Amino acid sequence: SPTSTPAPSPTAFPPPTPTFGPTQTPTAPVTPTPTTISTTPPTPVPGTNLVQNGGFESSGSWVYSATYAPKRSQTEAHSGSYSLEVGNKSGQQGDSTAYQLVSIPSSAHKASLSFYYWPASNDSSTYAWQEADIVDSNGNVLQQLFQSTTNDQVWIQMTFDLSAYAGQTIGIQLLDHEESNGGAYFTYMYVDDVALNVS
Repeated sequence: SPTSTPAPSPTAFPPPTPTFGPTQTPTAPVTPTPTTISTTPPTPVPGTNLVQNGGFESSGSWVYSATYAPKRSQTEAHSGSYSLEVGNKSGQQGDSTAYQLVSIPSSAHKASLSFYYWPASNDSSTYAWQEADIVDSNGNVLQQLFQSTTNDQVWIQMTFDLSAYAGQTIGIQLLDHEESNGGAYFTYMYVDDVALNVS
């Protein structure tokens, strides 16, 4: 009689208690939360403009280079008070360039570049031109968007499809070239409202 009673009581209690309660409850809510957050930032909001200071209303965001560096100007403006004057009104010998690097998300289905330019020139296309390019981060030209030598002196809108550059960092370059060779020749342009909209 004393030997048969204590044997079954201790074996039934310890195994079920640790297995069910604490182990399963914390694991389920923690796992899904980080995965959802990490996927959202790369997706562009429809109509997002990637260009900073495209209206040149303030300084910054653009890199100006070459001997005749572009400058903000209030002489002509398509909107707002300022535009960017690329090139010189006299004595220019060489290039005047401005560029800005932008990263187009790989998730972008469409990328559309648009800007307005106001060209002036009294020279021939052999020695002078207005130009816009897509460049890489080292300044190498990947694509020439346009090149012309005109004296229209009105605002002209230009639009280009850059969807092929999705997932890449590219530079939008504005360039003016003039070889006045000491003469009274000039070629320059004002540029305003530069936008690269992605969706």
